[in-house]
Amino acid sequence: MQFNHILAFDVSKETFAVHLRSSKETLWKSDVKNNISEVKNLFNMLKKDFRIKFKECLVCLEATGLYGFHLLSYTTCAGIPTWVAHAQDIKQSLGMKRGKSDPVDAERIAEYAFRFQDKAVLWSPPRQIINELKAL
Repeated sequence: MQFNHILAFDVSKETFAVHLRSSKETLWKSDVKNNISEVKNLFNMLKKDFRIKFKECLVCLEATGLYGFHLLSYTTCAGIPTWVAHAQDIKQSLGMKRGKSDPVDAERIAEYAFRFQDKAVLWSPPRQIINELKAL
């Protein structure tokens, strides 16, 4: 599957570092607060300003447990293809890199997702009983 845009997120407790790329160029990058209203505003802005068709856009983020919940719940409800990649796979695929910050990590996630989009395993929510067991 080939995607026209890659939207990468470096997820933390308070914020998302966001990196949008098309083919091999960066289109936009920013920080967004980690809450559902900001996630909705982000996707509305991207749709309006960049005219992105989200069915042709791959959202990629690292597996970070509960911190990505707002993002994953929004993309699931909206039907946006989402890949939750393992941090170790991203790190190993890009080789030795210097520097570490949230915006740099978001850019590296975008680069990884672009290069390996044909191997993307799209995320689907776990069954309700699994969520209940995790809550225990």
